[in-house]
Parts: sequence; C-alpha cells; structure tokens
Amino acid sequence: MVATMSGRMVLLTVILAALTTAVTSLTHSGYLVDMFCWEKPGHLAIDGSRLADAPQEHTMHCLRDPPQCRRGGYGVLRSGPGAGSNFELAYTFDAEGNRLALALVDSSPTIDNVTVTVTGTARSDGVMAVESLADDNAGAAARTGGNCDAAANVPAGFDCVVNLPGNQMRLAWTLPNTTGGESTVQVTGPGAWVGFGLGSEMAGSPIAVGFSSGSGGARVYRLSGNVAPADGSCADPCPLKNPGMTFNATSGEMSVYATVLDTTKQPLGFIYAAGPGWKAYHASRGLAQVNLVSGGVDRVRSLLFDRHQLHGTLMIATWMAVIPSASLVARLGKSITVGSRVLPGLIPTPHWFYAHLALHLAGAVLFVYGVHLALTEFNSLPNVAHHHAAVGRVVIGLWCAQVALGLLRPNKPHPHKPSSPSPSSLSPPPSDSKRLGIIPSSWRPAFEMLHRALALVTIACGVTNCVTGSLRFDKLYPAEDNVMLKVTGGLAGTFGAVIVGYCGYVVALCFAPPPDKLAGDRDVEL
Repeated sequence: MVATMSGRMVLLTVILAALTTAVTSLTHSGYLVDMFCWEKPGHLAIDGSRLADAPQEHTMHCLRDPPQCRRGGYGVLRSGPGAGSNFELAYTFDAEGNRLALALVDSSPTIDNVTVTVTGTARSDGVMAVESLADDNAGAAARTGGNCDAAANVPAGFDCVVNLPGNQMRLAWTLPNTTGGESTVQVTGPGAWVGFGLGSEMAGSPIAVGFSSGSGGARVYRLSGNVAPADGSCADPCPLKNPGMTFNATSGEMSVYATVLDTTKQPLGFIYAAGPGWKAYHASRGLAQVNLVSGGVDRVRSLLFDRHQLHGTLMIATWMAVIPSASLVARLGKSITVGSRVLPGLIPTPHWFYAHLALHLAGAVLFVYGVHLALTEFNSLPNVAHHHAAVGRVVIGLWCAQVALGLLRPNKPHPHKPSSPSPSSLSPPPSDSKRLGIIPSSWRPAFEMLHRALALVTIACGVTNCVTGSLRFDKLYPAEDNVMLKVTGGLAGTFGAVIVGYCGYVVALCFAPPPDKLAGDRDVEL
C-alpha cells in the first residue's frame, strides 16, 4: 500500500513538473506586431517598416486598417539573441489575445512605436493564452496632453507625425490648444519643392509650397485645377498662414510648414506632393486624412488610388465582360458547318448582329475612357516601365486595327439582276460591290478569317492585361481589399464555363442523329 502511494506521488510530481515546464505564467512587454506583416519575407511590413530591425517604425495604420493584418492575428516581439537592435517573435496570441489586440488598435491614438504589456500563460508552442493587454503609450499620452508624443521620429516643436507613401515623406503637426484652434502642419520629403494643401482634390485646395529654386522660399496658393498655381491666388481669407521652409542640402530633404487657422472640422484631408523643380510636374503625391485634434490618422493613401481603381474597373468591364459577350453573341448567331451538316445559330439574323454591334460600341466607350485615364493620369508616374503598360500599348494597337477592319469590311456580294429573265441563267453570278469603291467583295472571306483571329488575339491580350493590372494594383495598394482581383477571377471562371458549355453543345450536335433520321425513327415507332 505504501509502495503504491509512493508510486502515485512520484507520477503526480512528474506530471506537475511537465505541466510547469510546458505552461508558464508571465508578463511581457514588447512591440505589438500583426502576424501577416511579420511572416512576410524579411519581416518587411506592408507599410515598409523592417520589423526585425526597427519595429518602432511599424504604424498603427498598418496594424489596424488592412483586412489581411486584422485577420492574421497578433503577437509581441522581444530583443533577439544577436547583437544590436535585432528583434524576434516572443509569443503569438490566442483567440482572446487577438480580440484584445483588435480592441486596442481600434481605440489607441498611438501613431507608431506601438508597445504593449501582455499578461498570460505561455505554452511550449509559443502561443500565449492572454489574460490582459495594455497599451504602454496610453499613459505617456495622457501625461503630456497629446497622444502622438510617443512616436520616435516626431520633429522638434511638433506633437505628431505620420509616414506618408511616396518617397519617404512625413507629415507632422502640433495639437491645437483649443477646439477649432490653430495648428502648425509640416510636410517633409526629398525634392526641389514640397507642398501640402487642405482638401481631397487639387482643384480649389489652398496649398503651401516650399522650394529651393532661385533664392528659395515658401508661399501659399490656391489651386484652380491640375495645373501650376498662380502667384497670389490664395487671397484673404486664406486658411493657411505664415508659410516657411527649411532645406537640408546633405540629405536633399525639404520641409514646408504653415499654420492651419481652423481645425474645427475633423478629420481634415491633406494632399501632398513633391517634385524636381517648382512649378514642374510632381514626381509623387498622395492623400492623408488626419484628425489634428486627437492625433488619429484615418487613412493614408495615394491620390491615384481612385483613378487606378476606375481605370481597372473600366478595363475589366471591357475585356472580361462586354467585348467577350460581343464575340459570343456573334458566334451564337452564326451557323456552323461540320462535314456535310449545317448547325443553325441560336440567335436569329439580324438580331445577333445588332446585339454584337451594340456591345462593341459600349465596349469602345469604356475602353477609350480607360485609355484616356491611363494616358493623362499615369504617364508621369515613376517606374512606369513595366509589363502592364507595354501590353496595354499592344492592346490599344490591336483594338485600333479591329476598328479599322470594321470600317473597311468588304461588302457582301449580291445577286446580279438581269434586265430580262433568261432560262439559262436561273442562278446568276453575284455582282461585285466594292467597299469605298476600292475594296472588292471577293476579299470578304479573307476579312472574316482575319477579323476572327485578330478578335481572339485582342481579347486574350486584354484579359492578360486585366490580370497583370489587378496584380499590380495589389502591389501598389497592399493595405486595400483588392476587389478587382476577385472580380477578374470570377469573370474569367464564368466565361470559361460558358465557352466549355458552348463547345459541349457543338460536340453534342455533331454526334446527334440528323433531323431526318429522327423523323424516320418516329414514323416507324408510330
């Protein structure tokens, strides 16, 4: 009996020791990360921050707003085993920890340098069962009266800063002393001129610009559109006052600042841009929606986002819906000759032709507008030498060739009408009606072959460019939900199913008994 009790005690001790080793209760402080960004190659977050070397640069915007970051779960870092400032993953959170992390990022006013203190039990697989999660920056923000001071790169004299997309630009500002009071805003970035304005579009926005050309300086303007502003255009009452600038010749960075007189309406939209020489076209630009009073950043993205999205929507509608539908209608309307059999079309003449023409006209409107956007909005972007633009030029050329073929299509030959009936000419030869007086109708068969072949090549190139464009959009705006990529895949699958179904229909008709055979069988049965 004593031996049995001793054995049980030993077994219980071993089990308790194993559980103690596998599960440890602790409190840990470190940088909060989302697992989607941490697991990217090189731990390079989608906002460009290097999580293994500089996790303090990881923005709250990146932790909070991208859907893939919210879905991927969260974890906390610790100093790595190597020398220097390398970091490694300490723990990933369980479901409760992820819920607490989402609540924290949705309510925290912190801009970046997001550090937390987490308490819970750590399992041997590195997952922490979180009991509590606290924002380390919340207390400091309350003590200073602001909520941006914890950011590591806040310029001297400012309270808040946010990194802007486009050539490492930054927007900094001071918190207003009173509701609706004044705030000093500064934008910094590389370039011979840097500017920012109030609003979400260029037209009508008051702007402050710092430039180094000539004797250098800073001025305020009001934009009349997508053109260089006129001097003295921001007349009183101008919402921007006291512009100034600084230029760092060593780093090539320009800073322009001005006082925003009224901060009552929040958040405020800020447009920003930089360029190689003042009143020359900007090399980069973007939009930030910032709450100057609370310090919160609602959204930061390129001003071209809406244009890129519209361009992609137009092209996807053209090449993956309207133009393929036009070709499909033409195919369904025409008969198919298989050996000695003629399979009738599913859409009677001339209805299929009218539908074919109407769809092509609709596609032309969508395509021309999409091309207009590409040529007027995107041709000045840096790094435009990519496959999407090259294939786009090919598609434009093919489409123009198809339009030319439509205009120059040879006429159908029509029967010759003799002045008096002739018994020997019951089937008179067709007469040749030349298109535009020079293109003979005898060329029509060759035209039909070329027209169909060119249509297939054009649609294939158009669909290919929709796919490459959707992938490029995903790279340009990784924080956005890429609906275009989903629509592209859905339309490709839909038309693939339609084509397979039509091919199956043709094959079934080819192997079906002729109509006269079916009629004979029915007569026998009767």
